[in-house]
Amino acid sequence: MSAPDLLSELRRLLDAERRAGWLVCRYLADLAEGERFHELGFFSDIYHFARVRLGLGARRTRERVRIGRALGKLPAIEAAFADGRLSFARTREVTRVAKPDTEAHWLDLGLRLPVRVLEKRVAEAGGRPAHADAPAEVVWSDPQTVDVRLQMPAAAWAMLEKAMESARTAAETTLSDAEALEAVARAALGAMAGADPADPRRAVVVYECRDCRRAEMETGRGPTELPAAQAAALVCSAPEIDIATHGRAVTRGGPIPAPVRRAVLLRDRMRCRTPGCGRRRWVDVHHVRHRADDGEHSRSNCVTLCTTCHQALHEGRLNVRGDAEGDLRWTDSAGRPLPAAPSPDQPVTQCGSSALTPAQAAILALMGRRGGWTADAICEESRLPVPTVVAALASLQISGRIHEPTFLRYEAVPAS
Repeated sequence: MSAPDLLSELRRLLDAERRAGWLVCRYLADLAEGERFHELGFFSDIYHFARVRLGLGARRTRERVRIGRALGKLPAIEAAFADGRLSFARTREVTRVAKPDTEAHWLDLGLRLPVRVLEKRVAEAGGRPAHADAPAEVVWSDPQTVDVRLQMPAAAWAMLEKAMESARTAAETTLSDAEALEAVARAALGAMAGADPADPRRAVVVYECRDCRRAEMETGRGPTELPAAQAAALVCSAPEIDIATHGRAVTRGGPIPAPVRRAVLLRDRMRCRTPGCGRRRWVDVHHVRHRADDGEHSRSNCVTLCTTCHQALHEGRLNVRGDAEGDLRWTDSAGRPLPAAPSPDQPVTQCGSSALTPAQAAILALMGRRGGWTADAICEESRLPVPTVVAALASLQISGRIHEPTFLRYEAVPAS
């Protein structure tokens, strides 16, 4: 294309992008209103729906639903967003505080002020996002270290500082902020584990592959592989459980035996098993075949569900059949199979693939879920020659198995 044609096409694409951003917010809000997404099958909430059907994360969905709902009451701001006078970032800010009687004022500020100044004005007006709307940002600075940035109420930070001071006082040596936070976390987990030692949700659980001996730990963002020395330190003197054999007891009546409950939670990684849900909060062990139907307390008949999906199961909006140790068949109230969402939460302690060269398989196994890998670090850890590593990294990047989120630093792309 000629230069004028390229310019014309770029303008057309940017106009389409702006219009799409506006409509995505409005349409997501329409689906959330009255929970209309239930007409498309079983989904526990709008976030579950957006993840399965649209591939959107909870944070992006939450912001767009909020903006879409606000725009329905702010026609002037909506028109400015739709025609490109207000960017998404500016619209996101002004919709936090604008009301029908103040819409003109905030539209004027949104059009005139630099974004950073606008954010400050919104914060001064009480429009700062709640802590729940701003999850921690985690970035791998190297394979052993993460940079964490989060917002919290001042009162919560004051309590955390006091807890860190107490940890420093109890220690026999000087603690950095990171070490003090770790001490606070250990004390909190120790207190929770003492309440119910049979519940793995109240302890740090390390999973180790019996074949390759790689180890990983569950986090809120999915499994994270641990360096060998760190894994060894965590599991030293800790109880060991073989997931393949633990909790095989089969009983009926009474509460679920503690070994069965523990085995099911560990097997399901303390996450809801409903396709595309995957919640970690408010989960417990429930029966595939109900106890009222003579369902037994066994690993094959017990599955981890969140409270929302469990209630939907008893209401008939969600159905599950099969063997929890093998294949489960999930359907909605109309008998339609539930679609599965691409998930980054698959275990990483899985050994290589026959589709990879030995060097590629070795590099992927080394990288695991840790980011921040440079070519030099991979050469040092894997003992592979530099040309072999460079060639393998190039082919893995082309095939989409790894990516380069920051310059010359690589990490594996989660398998879908």
